[in-house]
Amino acid sequence: ARPYSAASTAHNMPLLELTIQHVPDGEVSSYVNNALEIGDTVEIRGPFGKFFVWDPTIVEPMLLIAGGSGIVPMRSMLESHTASQSSAKMHLVYSARTYENIIYKDELVDSPDTTITLTQNDTEDWQGATGRINALLLQKVLDSYETPPLCYICGMSSFVGAASDILQSLGVLTDKIKTERFG
Repeated sequence: ARPYSAASTAHNMPLLELTIQHVPDGEVSSYVNNALEIGDTVEIRGPFGKFFVWDPTIVEPMLLIAGGSGIVPMRSMLESHTASQSSAKMHLVYSARTYENIIYKDELVDSPDTTITLTQNDTEDWQGATGRINALLLQKVLDSYETPPLCYICGMSSFVGAASDILQSLGVLTDKIKTERFG
């Protein structure tokens, strides 16, 4: 049993979509990747924990910050935002280890509403940001907003803590920061 964030949106209900990153030695992800077949029955329980949601009634501008597989709920929010035709500004800052590790690569790499940074640049062709998400990168993104955005952060606990600390050091109020963490 493992916890996973839902990748589906209200627009594709009642389908529950999960994005499960294959970890070579991972017991559950290897089973899902190598043994599970269409039509197999699985047991799903939940939701559990603390998490956030976005719906079209939120008119504040939003800044989404994701690390690694923390992109899953953020991508769901991006899809809901697009499907609802919301006029609220929404921008994603996403950190992945390498180009190969970018989840939803086809959707995100060339998106004007997405900033991707690689912590380990493994390709000479990469033209995007490199290094960890830092104050300089987030300040540049925050400067593109007319009013302070509502900030959503998702990823490993250490990533979420660091991103939240950076936002606060840049003057973002704690009530404007929503977090979802794992690991």
